[in-house]
Amino acid sequence: MQVFLEKKRHEAEEKKYKSTVESKFALKGSKNGILFFPAWVGNNPYQKLLYEAINKKNDISVSGHAKEALCERFLKEKRNSYDYIHLHWLQAFIDFSDDAGADNLVSILTYAKSIGYKIIYTAHNITSHDTEFAEREVVLRKKVAKLFDYALVQW
Repeated sequence: MQVFLEKKRHEAEEKKYKSTVESKFALKGSKNGILFFPAWVGNNPYQKLLYEAINKKNDISVSGHAKEALCERFLKEKRNSYDYIHLHWLQAFIDFSDDAGADNLVSILTYAKSIGYKIIYTAHNITSHDTEFAEREVVLRKKVAKLFDYALVQW
């Protein structure tokens, strides 16, 4: 009975993982490409337009995912097909109400860099809209920014 229950628990965890890492937007290319997080293509045309142009111009694969997919297991699984991680909207990853609110993101990005990913960040805003923690947000963003290889700034 214990073996059966363990098998069912494992199956449930795998189903949840696969649902979490499922691509929200994907374009095929002949070259390694970009994993981007979070994929908010349904309510914001920016990402769709950006990645369609990059895919067409450079013939690289692009895959967008929910913020929860940004984890060590997923990054390891995708490493042979993708060379870049592109982050948008850091408030999706950082708890600005806590001084340690960026630690998880720093840890994941450090791991990603250790296995060869380059990190791209698009700065859509200096701070989140209507933030209650502007000063702390700037400090935490700077902490994460040290890991970026490239930054795109929206004006």
